[in-house]
Amino acid sequence: MTSVNQQIEQRVRPVVQRRIQQLVSELTDELSALVRQAAADVVQETLGTNGASRSRGRGGALRLGGKRIRRSPDQLAATADRLRSYIAQNPGQRMEQIGEALGSTTRELRRPLGQLIDEGQIRREGEKRASRYYAGGGRKSKKSSASRKRTKSTGRRASRKKRSRK
Repeated sequence: MTSVNQQIEQRVRPVVQRRIQQLVSELTDELSALVRQAAADVVQETLGTNGASRSRGRGGALRLGGKRIRRSPDQLAATADRLRSYIAQNPGQRMEQIGEALGSTTRELRRPLGQLIDEGQIRREGEKRASRYYAGGGRKSKKSSASRKRTKSTGRRASRKKRSRK
């Protein structure tokens, strides 16, 4: 009986080994195709559908062929929504932490965050890099961020100049 088993095993073993090799080969081919597709998807997502590269030159703006790309109001609103929901779920984080979690630079988040603060949807506690952000509770600003920039020079130094001219 053992010799019969040995004969069967000798005939079946090569067939089984070939089938295993075939399955392993098919699996590696399928995995390679999936990895290639995932890499292509990441590249496409990074470059965007319009071919704009996410490389950053001076100023950190998105660039296409050396020209700066402006974000549309829809893109800014989408970023603001992501920012608002993240801060609501993770209160008290610093800008660097928020940017890292959202996969954005702090420069990209600066404008939408400023709009959310102006609208009173987000409040900031602390100064400069030590600032921490919390959902709601802020008061709605009467001035836009553009008007705040224009009135920045009306401090003590500007009033001294006016007095010295008189």
